[in-house]
Amino acid sequence: MTALVGRLLNRTGVGGGAAARVPRVNLLPEPVRAALRTRARTRRWVAACAAAIALLSIAWTWLQRDEQERSALLVMIERARGRASDEAGRVTEVSRRVAAVSARAAVLSGLGRPHSTSAAIEPLATHLPAEAVLTGIRVEVRRPAASAVRPPEPAPRRSSAAGPRSAPTASTPAPPPAVPLDLRAAGVCRDSAALSQYVRALQQSGAYRTVELTRSTSTPMGEQRWISFELVCGR
Repeated sequence: MTALVGRLLNRTGVGGGAAARVPRVNLLPEPVRAALRTRARTRRWVAACAAAIALLSIAWTWLQRDEQERSALLVMIERARGRASDEAGRVTEVSRRVAAVSARAAVLSGLGRPHSTSAAIEPLATHLPAEAVLTGIRVEVRRPAASAVRPPEPAPRRSSAAGPRSAPTASTPAPPPAVPLDLRAAGVCRDSAALSQYVRALQQSGAYRTVELTRSTSTPMGEQRWISFELVCGR
């Protein structure tokens, strides 16, 4: 083998002027070379697995961070929704209280005028025939329409012309507008003729704007049959 190596080293190129090239000769046995190749492949596989594990760790960390941000955003949305629901409930409660106060103010405004309710009920008893009996009267306050509310009158302008100024006179406040009322009167009458006479008398009295018979049914009372009725009188 030494002689062979020597001959290989002493060989020259064509023409004798070229430099000698030393070939690479692996003198290791085949089992050793196979073990080295296996070790090199193992190292490459270990490096690739380490890189893959590092990438997976980075991706997992990013996903966990994204999930936390998503959870925090959902919590913020739920809190905002709860606050909006609470505000809507408060607005509804305030609207209900305003409506109740407005209705109470309308009733108190109507009761502030002397004998307003008694004056509205009095015609029901005055024109009641002897053959009829009232069993109940209910007073309901209607909310006035927006067109019925009168705007406040503007204050009179002062004259700019020179001259003696008159003493200011105390202005008398205008009375509050009439509160629209509905009187629901229920009762019984002996026959339809007496009921028709009662309704016609109320309509001709001029005490009510409208008089409407809303119910009229026959009701047994003892051995006779009476007519149960209900009237709605609007003022």
